[in-house]
Amino acid sequence: MTRAQLLSIVLALALALTATACKSGPGDPASYRDAMKGFSPALSKLDITTREASTSGDPMELDRALTKTVASAKALVSVIEKVEVSEPSLSGLHGDLLAAARNHHSSLEQASSDAKATPIPETKGLMNGSTETFLEDIQTWNDALDGM
Repeated sequence: MTRAQLLSIVLALALALTATACKSGPGDPASYRDAMKGFSPALSKLDITTREASTSGDPMELDRALTKTVASAKALVSVIEKVEVSEPSLSGLHGDLLAAARNHHSSLEQASSDAKATPIPETKGLMNGSTETFLEDIQTWNDALDGM
């Protein structure tokens, strides 16, 4: 094997490893938390818009507030979707969080689409129930992450 062939093989291997490393994402809890740095601000925004919707007194006001809340939930889902995880236990944990966020977003969309035709207490009940479940899911995710 010539030096040129050996160099070509080493460069090809290095390129393949670099490409794999770039796509793999975080592989430990500390790196994962760092990759999820956009999660807290997006969750805070969702909390603010949810509180605004919870205090809305008439159907039109609730409809507008829910529209903002749905947009905040969609932004949170996007933040989570952008993170790719390579380590299997983190990947499962991340998948659970993403599924919970998507489910919450879907529930909020349903509440929003029905807001004008549904009594306010029923709409708020759906929103608050979904929010409570989502916050429990976040706590479970955070506890599992702390335990790693």
